[in-house]
Amino acid sequence: MVNGATTSAGASTLRGLALAIVTLLAACSQNSKQRNDDFWGNAMNGAAGAGGIGGLVGVAVLAAAKAATEPSAQAYPTVPYSPSPQRTLPDKNGLLFTSIYMGNLDYVRGLLRDGANPNTRDDKGWTPLHAAAEVGNAQATRILLDANADVTQKNRYGEKAESVAIRKGYIEIAKLLHGAENSLSRETGAAASANSNFQSSQPAEAPSVSSAKSDIPPSFSVPPSLSTTDQSVAVSGKIAGSGRIVSLSVDGSDAPVAPDGIFSFRRQVMIGDSELRLAAIDEWGRKAEATVKVTRTAAVSKSDTAYEPLHPDKVRGKPHPDALALIIGIERYESAPPAEYGANDARMFYDYAVNALGIPPQRITPLIDDKARRIDIDKALLTWLKPQVVKGKTDVFIFFSGHGLASDDGRDLYLLPSDGDGALLSRSAVRRKEIIDIIVEAGARSATLFLDTCYSGGTRGKETLVASARPVVLVGKDEGVPPNVSILAAAANDQLSSSLPAVRHGLFSYFLMKGLEGAAAEGKSITVGGLESFIAGKVSVEAAKQGRAQTPQLVGDGSKVIATW
Repeated sequence: MVNGATTSAGASTLRGLALAIVTLLAACSQNSKQRNDDFWGNAMNGAAGAGGIGGLVGVAVLAAAKAATEPSAQAYPTVPYSPSPQRTLPDKNGLLFTSIYMGNLDYVRGLLRDGANPNTRDDKGWTPLHAAAEVGNAQATRILLDANADVTQKNRYGEKAESVAIRKGYIEIAKLLHGAENSLSRETGAAASANSNFQSSQPAEAPSVSSAKSDIPPSFSVPPSLSTTDQSVAVSGKIAGSGRIVSLSVDGSDAPVAPDGIFSFRRQVMIGDSELRLAAIDEWGRKAEATVKVTRTAAVSKSDTAYEPLHPDKVRGKPHPDALALIIGIERYESAPPAEYGANDARMFYDYAVNALGIPPQRITPLIDDKARRIDIDKALLTWLKPQVVKGKTDVFIFFSGHGLASDDGRDLYLLPSDGDGALLSRSAVRRKEIIDIIVEAGARSATLFLDTCYSGGTRGKETLVASARPVVLVGKDEGVPPNVSILAAAANDQLSSSLPAVRHGLFSYFLMKGLEGAAAEGKSITVGGLESFIAGKVSVEAAKQGRAQTPQLVGDGSKVIATW
């Protein structure tokens, strides 16, 4: 079979050459008027009809002869395409290159219709599109694009057909190929893979590039609005279109932009609302415009927003072995809105009771969330705290973080247990005076209450505890306290107690614990009055940033020392 194939190929070559030689002899016997396009076309069809390598050789010889004998011939002669059953696919692919180089558009169309591969490659990795770009044949380029020729393929030197056209100076073809690749990228997101095998029996499948001829103007893809606290704003985006973007301006001033339309820049903006007007122009002079609205707000300095973490381990107060502490923190209520971070406050204050106040852990009882029901608080006061008080010797500390509420007439102030109900205060809540009475009756040397709550009917959030949601806040009337009792409260009775989300604590509780770390110390001791002075200076400022008024209150003796080291 191999010998037979070789013999057949040799015979084909001889037939093609023979036809070419006969034609050349005929040409020499005729004058130039007799040698018209039909003469050459018929001769080339005859040579091509020999098939195989001989046909290719014959066509190439005749093309060279025509160019030499007819210097004034038409640049792209029209030679009718004649299909031949003897042509194999490699023959068709080879003739496709020859037809492009000769400028025979009818042959280019015919070969593509007859199954020639628009993405075939020669021994240098060139595709028909490379060939069309090489000779500057824009019509052949369009025919190949319509036949799904792949514009992304590169030859062995790493060049796309567009690069070849640019190198040869054929700008029209370069623009045509560039637009086709842009359209292809937008429609498919990826270029189709070309057939890299010269001997492939099927043409490579490529995505449609019918949009290569479309006239797509540039358009902006950019956020319509931006916000910043800086003196300048960063703007990034992309300009899409079939043409290469050659310029970008912002409010009339040039801005950097890549050829593919991607851009990123910064521009100065004033406080308040501003507009940035963007304008772009592509290589064909088409324009696009866009407007970006920028809102600049005043920057908040780091000192206004950074809060130091709580560090109860940094303080070591003198032991206070006879003291007692009841710590209550409630965030989740059964019949009321949450008290933000109430549980966190109590859990953290436990360590300050041990480290700053010097109270032994076994003399501290924490009640958190569902463990702080009305019965739990009563039981802790009456059966745990009261029996352990030694008359004239025990100092008692009460910490409460949660909801408080005043009675309708303002005479009584209540602390709300986790199962408390604002509509049934006297039956479900703990009266503040009742707590004080139990401690005083037990004979405690002193009692200090830290109450991160309010009695106005509001909460740390935006909810209210008053069922009727009446707009008038409840104003509790301060009850008198015995001389050995001090109350440090988070707010005045007609104010709200706020939270501090940045540290996940109540505002009052956070600065109370910061004060116990030593920030409120006078020398080597902390008094109730000194602690109140430190907390008030911090809380009022921070509450104002939230649009609230909150002024911590001290009721009782402020000179009492509560911590020493």
